[in-house]
Amino acid sequence: MTRKRILFYLEPVTYVDSPLRLGGWWSFCSTFAAHSGAAMESAVAASPFICALGSSYFAEIYSIVQVGLLQGCSFDRAAYSRDLCFGTDYRNTALLDELNRIKAAFCPDIVIAVTDNRYLKKVFGTGNVFFMELGPLPRTGLHTAIYFDPYGHQIGSALDWFARNRWAYPQLDDFTHIWHRKWVDPIYEAAQAKGITSWFDDMSARRGPASLLVALQPRDWITYEGIGPLVDPISLLRSLACDVGNGWTILPQWHGSDSPPSESLVAELEADQSNIAMPPEHLRVAQSEMFLPLVRGVATISSNVAALGAIMGKELLSLGKSKFHQIALRAAPNEPRPDILAFLSSRYCLRLDDVLNIEGHFADHILRLHHSPTYLFDHTGSDVSKLERFFL
Repeated sequence: MTRKRILFYLEPVTYVDSPLRLGGWWSFCSTFAAHSGAAMESAVAASPFICALGSSYFAEIYSIVQVGLLQGCSFDRAAYSRDLCFGTDYRNTALLDELNRIKAAFCPDIVIAVTDNRYLKKVFGTGNVFFMELGPLPRTGLHTAIYFDPYGHQIGSALDWFARNRWAYPQLDDFTHIWHRKWVDPIYEAAQAKGITSWFDDMSARRGPASLLVALQPRDWITYEGIGPLVDPISLLRSLACDVGNGWTILPQWHGSDSPPSESLVAELEADQSNIAMPPEHLRVAQSEMFLPLVRGVATISSNVAALGAIMGKELLSLGKSKFHQIALRAAPNEPRPDILAFLSSRYCLRLDDVLNIEGHFADHILRLHHSPTYLFDHTGSDVSKLERFFL
């Protein structure tokens, strides 16, 4: 069998003020390549600082300097990000030149990126580009999940397609039963142990039961700048508080890689806009999953908590054009979506440790999707035992 050529593309433009922001993905991709040598010849394209990490498992390493990519948009990184996600023409000729240079030199059969990039589809062909990210399953109580999407990362993803075509069959009751027994009940107990439920009950008694969990994204990342509102997290909270009015109480949660506001700013926010209720300081960062069983609704740009909220029948408010946008549009209050859980755990997501450690696992999955991407949507492959394998 002729080996397929696979190119891993790690966004060369620096975000979060760190040139090594995607260093973790470099390590993952190197491991994927190490376990796929029999089926694939691997190459990688990334910024010079990421490429300097080195790996003997890549046949070729292509360094892309970000200056040329940003020059055409006057170094406005938000404009660059939105062009990658939403542009209608292909004005970034520097990016096209770099991608065509790599295409001529390596001629990949498959390209895998960790961020949205419509230029990849333009150069390498729509059916040959995949997008990967950590999967939209819980971080607490489950093995880490990863997905490989043959349709899109945030824009036009497989989840967008799935939102329009629900699965309906009797076995979904089994997914619901295991979900509640192995995740919802334990996470509620964990929230009790942390004091979240007692704080929440007291807050609800004073403000009313309509609480909206707001899972914020890092302020310095392509997902935020490319598909979200062009405001910082505090401005986003203020705007959202005005938009939803006093019918909701907003409970903000900061991303784990971000810093919450100072106590003086918290006091000002709550004084200016009384429908914002800031949790205690030790419960403001990366506690969204603990709050999820308690709240009525979820608002986010692209946090995975949106998928969990949909599974549980929460009201969803999409603040951007993420892979959860179509699901949010179709969400109905108190209508759980066990089909999303079945789709995520049986077809869309893999256990990261399996992909990293099992010889040929990555290559088999990618080659199957490359041959037949609609495989993802075949509910006959959904199996509750696959969900159980995710639980610790």
